[in-house]
Amino acid sequence: MRCSQCGQQFVASSMEVLDAPPPSAPSAPPVRGPAPIRAQRIAPTPGGHPTTRLFMMVATIVGIVGLLALGGGFCFARSRVKITFVDEYGRKVTRSVSNAEYNRIVKDREARQAEERSRRLGLSDRPSPPDERPAPYEPDEGNNVRTFPPDEPTTPPVTPPVPADPKLVAGRPRIIPAGIGSSSFLACGTLHNQHKRARRSVTVTAYDGNLAGQAMTYEYVPAGATIRYCVPAPGDKPDPATIRIVVTSGPEVPADTLVWMIDPTRIGEATLEDETFVWAGQTRNSTSTPAKNVKIHCDFFFADGTYAGTATGQVTDEGTVGAGRIGYFRLSSENSSLQSCAILVARAVGQKY
Repeated sequence: MRCSQCGQQFVASSMEVLDAPPPSAPSAPPVRGPAPIRAQRIAPTPGGHPTTRLFMMVATIVGIVGLLALGGGFCFARSRVKITFVDEYGRKVTRSVSNAEYNRIVKDREARQAEERSRRLGLSDRPSPPDERPAPYEPDEGNNVRTFPPDEPTTPPVTPPVPADPKLVAGRPRIIPAGIGSSSFLACGTLHNQHKRARRSVTVTAYDGNLAGQAMTYEYVPAGATIRYCVPAPGDKPDPATIRIVVTSGPEVPADTLVWMIDPTRIGEATLEDETFVWAGQTRNSTSTPAKNVKIHCDFFFADGTYAGTATGQVTDEGTVGAGRIGYFRLSSENSSLQSCAILVARAVGQKY
């Protein structure tokens, strides 16, 4: 055939090749699986080597010694007690002592406090120090033996019970020994003022039948307030079931006088200033009237309820506290035993502004 374009001749056939295979589709790339895991050879541990055994033995011994040291330190710490006290210069000192020494210190302090309470109340069976005893005298001229006058009888007089104020309600007392080495006892408890007006003072006396103990007077008891008392109990072996607490009332406070209780948690710890113990605190005027010239009266009691003493002070902000306002005060006392008291009963007394 001749091409109509270029004029070249070529031979062509129209026959089809029927037995030729169809063209094959392109093959997909081969899929590779996970790499095979090769076994690794692990070298044997040198546990049986003599140096390793020695190292393990030393480590075990060190661990045991460490545990024993920790246990010993823990036991030693448990056997020690930290105490805080005030030295002769008024500084607070903290020291670690053993339990046995701590118990001895507590017993010595309780004995001193009990003896001081007994001597203050005149109940101690021990003689007074030499400087407080009466001067010796010569009972007979020519006798060189110096003696002291005979002791006065301490048996309380037989006194009929005094009528009690029915609105001054005393709770059942607890009978407490007056001190170590003393055969006397104290009757301690609480009393509630049911009067609508504050009392200038109240007097508390313990009776056992017609036998009366020494009376104690507490100043300024607000209306509706509860205070504590602690008075000598009569007799050698008083029975709480037969002890009767008689409370008599003093006069009412004047109409222009305000009296309210003070929250004892608002009174700080004692500090020593020029051989005087000082407590700083605050009080809120719970009345509806401003008060001026506000003074503070605080009775101190030990943890067992026995009376230790009283401290007084006044509000420092010019002595004036508005209704519902807070005033700051300072108490002072030279009685060193008050700093270890756990119970405080404080009252504020002022005049209407």
